Formats: sequence, structure tokens, C-alpha cells
Amino acid sequence: LYAAARKRYDDMAAEVKAKKEDFKYIGKNVPRYDALPKARGEAIYTRDMQLPGMLYAKFLASPYAHAKIISIDTSKAEKLPGVKAILTYRSEETIPGIPIPIKDIKTFQGLPFLAQEANWEGEFVGAVVCAETPEICDEALKLIDVQWEELPFAISVEDAMKDPTRKRAETGWKRNLIISDFPNYKEDDAYDVEKGLKDADVIVEGSCTLHQFFHAGAEPDSALAKWEGDELTLWMHTTTQYANITSSAASYLRIATALGIPASKVNLVCLYQGGSFGQNHLLSTQAARLVYASILLAKKVGKPVKAIMSRRDYYYGSEAEGVHKFKIGVKRDGTITAVKGEFLIGQGAPGGAGGLWAAADHVANWVRYDLKCPYESRYLSYETNTVPKWWTRSEQNQNARFLQAVIDHVANAIGMDPAEVFLKNARMPEPSAKAVIEEGKKRIGWEEKWHPPGKKILPNGRYHGIGFYFGHSWGNYTTPYINAALRVTPDGAVTIIGCKSDSGISAQTVYAQIVADEMGVRFEDIYFPPISETKCGYSLQIDGGAASNHGNSWLMAKLAIKAKKKVLELAAPRLGVKPEDLDMKDSEIFVKADPTKKLRLRDLATTFTVEADVSGYDWSEENVYGIFTPFHCYQAIFAEVEVDPDTGQVEVTNMVSVYDIGKALRPASAEGQVYGQACMAVWRAIQQSDLIHDPLTGVRLNANLLNTHISTCLDCENVGNVVLMEVGHGDGAYGNTGVGEMNIAQVCALISAVHNAIGKWVEPPITPDRVLKALGKA
Repeated sequence: LYAAARKRYDDMAAEVKAKKEDFKYIGKNVPRYDALPKARGEAIYTRDMQLPGMLYAKFLASPYAHAKIISIDTSKAEKLPGVKAILTYRSEETIPGIPIPIKDIKTFQGLPFLAQEANWEGEFVGAVVCAETPEICDEALKLIDVQWEELPFAISVEDAMKDPTRKRAETGWKRNLIISDFPNYKEDDAYDVEKGLKDADVIVEGSCTLHQFFHAGAEPDSALAKWEGDELTLWMHTTTQYANITSSAASYLRIATALGIPASKVNLVCLYQGGSFGQNHLLSTQAARLVYASILLAKKVGKPVKAIMSRRDYYYGSEAEGVHKFKIGVKRDGTITAVKGEFLIGQGAPGGAGGLWAAADHVANWVRYDLKCPYESRYLSYETNTVPKWWTRSEQNQNARFLQAVIDHVANAIGMDPAEVFLKNARMPEPSAKAVIEEGKKRIGWEEKWHPPGKKILPNGRYHGIGFYFGHSWGNYTTPYINAALRVTPDGAVTIIGCKSDSGISAQTVYAQIVADEMGVRFEDIYFPPISETKCGYSLQIDGGAASNHGNSWLMAKLAIKAKKKVLELAAPRLGVKPEDLDMKDSEIFVKADPTKKLRLRDLATTFTVEADVSGYDWSEENVYGIFTPFHCYQAIFAEVEVDPDTGQVEVTNMVSVYDIGKALRPASAEGQVYGQACMAVWRAIQQSDLIHDPLTGVRLNANLLNTHISTCLDCENVGNVVLMEVGHGDGAYGNTGVGEMNIAQVCALISAVHNAIGKWVEPPITPDRVLKALGKA
């Protein structure tokens, strides 16, 4: 398998390398389709959508961290003028919970549409009101008389461990020493973790954490449903990253299944979407309830119904709580001989993907993928009465944090450059990892600035720190069936047909670039509608910073090649040659032996449509390995900080993000993704971004934009140094790989930089009070 895959990989790499300089549009910053509508404020988002006679719906949210409704009386609310309908957990109108399996994790987990028991403060539970305005919905919810029975709750994973009845999972994983890697992967069965620890010169022990930071997307969820007879039209924000990480097709198929109606009766309309950074990735219970409320109430009242969330409601997901212990063996030359990890995970309430971390070794995965040494991991994962957990911006957050702790603690213990520690132990240090590290070091002046932790005080009295971390983006982790069509009309226009939401990563523009180059038409002749519907019959892969352009690049390339073949077949009789004697460039078909003999695409005066699809596990039709292979393209981040020893304030003075992404299909889009990650990293790493609860009640204290600090432009003026490289070869059609999910690498680089500044480990978020405590001043 590996030998065959490697040959295919090498063949593809050679082919793509030969084509890299031939592109007219791929790799260029062509104008974005969505630039003017968004800049002018004309783009219509789901939250903006209005229909004549539209009503609104809002849910009752639990005021308790864990409670059961004993009784509910809606009579006063029903009499309020403007109220049209109220559903409760006792109503006949309901939709069964549908499990959505991801590695045996069920994100909806069979939970009822309207539950009687709440498992976290703020959970939609008990009742949903439909009224003429959002304000009337709010008043009606206040008039509902609810009697609650408060139940025991656990906010932290440490509290959960004290409850013997609390649901928990226990798993374990291991791998021996790698003695040969791709294409002939092999482990040394005699060299396990215990032998590695015995062979070590130094044993390094410690712990690290990762906090429960919110997603904090800009557009709170909403869903609008309209029935016309037995046909349903649905507008929903959650189409950005919906269902089982596949396509818009999965969305309406699952909805149709839940309703018990044919999928042909459901039409999903994809408008512009605000980025959710993974929050809607798996159709959470909270998001699903919003969608189903709009559907059921629209059917009941006979009018369109939009179900909406408040800003506080939208704080319904966060990163899992992670407490990670490690024991590492290392030689004095920097060779890591073994890594042993014990991981405690607070997986939140039912309705998310919190069980994924223990079920998929999702803290030690990067140790497994990146290092040669043997490793062993043990997990204890507990349900807690906090918001359901999803990956925020990346599902690799815990993996990256743990590997950073391994590399940094080893480097600190033996006095070695952490970048050199990684390169010495990496499974595939060349070409990509070494290239981005060397470029990053040069850009930030690492050799001149790096110093032992806590040893450099600047003239202004502040501590100077410089830190490093790395990551590897990816794109091939889905189980899809996606398809699209391309229509050529008599005027020479080319339209891409396929349902796909736009969440701001200029995906439609990139797909048009691919079609233009592969088909040989002008970019300005291609149109990809920004608003699409599933009734068009085609559905692309969903938006996602790591997967969207990877998978759909294959689809667009196949589609364009097929269309070009059709054009040349139609033109051949007109030019008196065989199709293979023709080519097309800039929307002109010409004879290769005599380019003066040509025909404009529009002169064909014909209409035709071609189709293409991609299917198979992990893109097995196109993926060079057919397995999860994230380490072809690495990214290296170098951060520089100043720490005020009197106030504890951390200031980011420089950040260099060097990203090898195989092929930058549209460089400005990739750079924007990286800059956005860096801005997000500032507030996640050094500002108050933790999910805070009242320990006595379990109520969220900072589910708002006032007490959860979000970076502003003033915080991020020094983080925009982005360098794109094309060294490795990812699994996309042009060697491209994902770019959008490496925010955690910038977070880890800042953690490393603060340690280098003060010589103390500070767990994130690295707020002034935590810095002062580490310095013994709090």
C-alpha cells in the first residue's frame, strides 16, 4: 500500500511541479466575487433574510447548570398579543434526535428536540415561542411559569471526577519506535515506551492545560423555514459546516430523514454565511433545535418562521477542557526516547463532540504523527455541565498544545533550541518542516535573539521573550460524495452549478480560477452564483479552512477538463481537424499546428452541460495515500513578546507565520486566513478568553463580548508578517493543502515566547494576574 501510494505521490508531484509556471489564474490574486457586495454592505446573510408575513421563534433557555422541569404552564404567554404558537416538551409536534456518527461519536446523541432536562446553563429546553416580533417572543418567555428541580452539577473535570455516577470514558493508545517511514513504514516491536524511558539520559515530567475558549463567531445562528404545501424551503446559518463534514447534500438529506419526507421535498438555500470557526461543524443539538423549531412552527402556523439566537445564546460551544500530564525520556543530544501521556478531558454536556478526544487519541495524535519515538497515552474523559464541546478553529488544538509542551519542556531541560529538538525527532523533517523553520528563523532574527529563559531584560525594564512552534495543515479527512456541473451557453459564458455556502474564504473565486486555467477560458467569462440551492441537484464540499479548497479543487479540475474535452469535440468539425489537434486559451479554440486557425467559444453558439463527482473514503479516488497524512506541508510560527514584570501585561511585538501550503491557489486569500489566525491567537493566548462559571451556580459569567476579550486592530498591529511557501506537496489537486486551522500554532508560539521571557510556565490564557502569580507577585 505505502509503496504504491508513494509512487503515485511522486508522479503527481512531478506533474504538478511541471505545470506550476503555466497557470494564468491559479496562484494569482484575481478579484474576489464577494468583494464588492460585502464592502458595500449588499451581501445578504441568513440573519438578514426576510420574507413577507414572517414570524419569529425563540427558545426557553435553562437558568441552571443542571435541572429538570417539574411543571410548565404557558397559559399566560399564550394570551399575550402577537403570540402565534408555543411548543413544549409535551407537544405532539416534535422531531426525533438523529445521531451523527464521527468516529463513533454521536453529536446529536438522540437528544429530544424539546427536552425536559437541561444539562448546562443556557441550553434550549422545555419550550419555544413563535410570535410576530423577537421582542414579543422575549416577553412571552418571561410569562411561562416553569417549576424546576435543581440537580447536582459539575463544572470542572476535577469536580466531575468526584461523582461516581458521572458518565466517563477511559481509553488508551500506543505506538513503538519508528525505524523506517514512508514508503516502507515499520515499527520496532522490541522498542516500546518503557524501554525508551530506561534508555533516556534525562526524564522530564510535568503538565500543561488548554482552556475552554469560545468560538465567538460574528453571526449568531438563525434558521428560516417556509412550507408550500408539502415542500420545505430552508435558509440556515449552519450550512457552513454542517452534518458529517461533507456537503450541503448531507444537510437536506438528514433533515428530510428527520421529517420522514422525501429529500426531493426539501430545498436548502445557502446565503452568505458568517464564519463559525467550527462551532456548527457537526450540527450541534443547540443548532439542530433552532433549525427544527423553524420547520415545525412554520408548518403549525402556516407562515414562514425564523428561529433566532441571542448573542448570549450563541456562546453554546467551546474547546474541551484539557489537563495533560507527561513523562518524557530524552538523550542529552536532544533525541526523545519516549513520551507517556495521561489526559483528563472535560467533554462538556451531551450535544457536542466532547467524546472525540478520548475516542480518537485526540491529544497525542501529533506525537504519533510527527515524532519517531514510541509513545503511550491514557485518557479519562468526563461529561460536565458546561457548554457542549467542539474544536474551535481546529480539532487539533489539544494535539498541538501537548506536542508543544513536549518539545518546549525537553528543550528547556537540556538547554537546546526547541526548533532543533523538533527537527531532530521529526518523522519527516525534510523538505517542508526544515524549509519553513529556516525561513522563519531568518525572518525574525532567531539566531541573534534567542536566549535562555528569563535571561534578557530590555532597557525599558521589560522581559524579552521569543518563541517557536510549528504545525501541519491538512485537507483529507472527510467521507464525501460531492458533485458539480458546468454549463456553457451560446454567449460563451461558463456557469459553475453546485450548492455551496460562502463563509468568507473566497472559495467560489478560487474554483473559478481552477476552471479558467484547466478549461482555457477567461476568468471574467466564468460565473459561480454566491447564493445557491440544493434543488440545483449538485452539492460541493462544505466550507472549512482545512478541507474546502482541498476537496473541491479535485472536483473543479475534473469538471473543467471534461468541459474542455466537450468543447474541442464540438469545434473540431468547424475547424476541419480532430479534437486532439485543438487547444483552447482565453476562450479561443485554435489549431495547435496553426494557431491562426481559431474559433471563439461564443462562436460555437451552443449550450451544453457536463457533470463531475468525487467520492470515496478520505478522497480515495484522488488522495495519494488514502489515509490521514498531514505532514507533507508544515507551518512554522515565531513570536516575540515583551512582559512587564510590574503589571504582568504581555505585549506581542512581532509574529512571523511561515506557511508551506503546497500551492497557494489565491495567495491573498491564504494570507488573510493566516492573519486572521494570528489575530485570534492573541486573544486566545494572552487575553481573557476562558469560559468562566460561577462555582456556586454553574452560570456562565462571560457569555458576551464585553467579558470575553476579542482582539482589536490595536492588539494585532505586529502579527501580520505572513510568508507563504510552496515546498511540500499536499493532497489537493495542485499539491495544495489546508490553511485555515493552524490558529493553535500561533497560540502555542506565544505560550513558548512568554516562558522564554520570564522563565516560568504560564498556562493559557496568559492574563496579567497569571503572569504576576508565576513571578511570585500576586
